[in-house]
Amino acid sequence: MVDDDDHGIDEPDAEDAALLERLGALAGRVDPVPARVQEGARAAYTWRTIDAELIELTRDSALDRGDELAQVRSVGGARLLGFDAPDLTIELEVSTGARSRLQLVGQLVPPARAEIAVEHREGTSTTESDAFGRFVLQDVSRGPARMRCRLLGDGGRREIRTEWTQL
Repeated sequence: MVDDDDHGIDEPDAEDAALLERLGALAGRVDPVPARVQEGARAAYTWRTIDAELIELTRDSALDRGDELAQVRSVGGARLLGFDAPDLTIELEVSTGARSRLQLVGQLVPPARAEIAVEHREGTSTTESDAFGRFVLQDVSRGPARMRCRLLGDGGRREIRTEWTQL
């Protein structure tokens, strides 16, 4: 094992890693994990965020096929997304920022103070909304992303998440 002094973590060297890989393959052949155990593990994993409310994508200007003018305007322009829950809407404008990265400009309706986090391919970008529910996130990578919104008005206990959306 190689000692990583920066983190206090022992990382396996190449020989140990190869041995661990062979042992894992042997265990998988000799005593594989039953399919129903794997299914149970996947089902249990979905409960990890049971306290978070899922807010649904209801509007996406990239999918608006009914209005030909909207399609013409949306080429190269900002994409507008709307996520709705019974008592909260997140309106989001996605545009290309510096270095072809994305800039997200959003607003919570009705206005609310919240901690906003966008999980994307390269990590998590965070900010807070102002008293009017407005927020801006810079330098977000393209690809799958979801937003977490922890409302601060009710002790920070209420958390809302969007579904994964391709940006």
